[in-house]
Order: sequence, then structure tokens, then C-alpha cells
Amino acid sequence: MHENKKRKTYPPIDVKSVLQELNVFFAEQGKNVTAGWVNVNCPFCHDPSWHLGINLLTNRCSCWKCGKRTSFWFFLKEKFGFDNYKIGALFRKHEQNSDFWPWRGVPLDENGEVSSD
Repeated sequence: MHENKKRKTYPPIDVKSVLQELNVFFAEQGKNVTAGWVNVNCPFCHDPSWHLGINLLTNRCSCWKCGKRTSFWFFLKEKFGFDNYKIGALFRKHEQNSDFWPWRGVPLDENGEVSSD
């Protein structure tokens, strides 16, 4: 019998502001872009034509070229090699729902990273 896996739920993140902070070019319109999505170069197949779409509402990613489907969290891990703490700090900084994170109150340094203090 097939069991449905529960997907982890992340808070609504301002995807565009995260991409801007990381200096990642993204397309908001064009041949490969669907309304409600932004497209970037896919770090999984390295296609240069912005085929990886990121849904602005769900933070889900899908490459129209290689078929990879993943979360924005794992996109950042693949593209930049960030660990979970770095991504968590980025998400906290750009979240649109401040009550989501169970680890609220974890101190961040001036760069938005988890403080070692």
C-alpha cells in the first residue's frame, strides 16, 4: 500500500528578497516563466536558460528541463552549499509569518547568521 509522505512545511518566505540578497538573477516574466513563479538557472542540471521555477506561494521548485522537484530550502543547499543553520537564518530574516519558527529568539549576528554567543 502506498503511503503519502508528509512534506515539511516552511513559512511563507519572500523568495525574491532572498535571491536578491544572494545576488541570484531571476526572471519574473518571459517564455519559461509562469505567473506566480520566478525562474533561475537550475543548479541540478546547470541549464543556462532559467528553467528552474520557484513558486512564490509554496516555495516549491521545479525544473522544466531536467524534471527535478524540490523545496527552496534544498535549492539553496545545492546552489550555495549552505548548512541548515544558514538557511534557517535566511528564512527567518525573510519570513512573512513571524510566529512560525519554534526557535524564535535564537540570536543572530549583524549578517543574519546564528550567533555563536
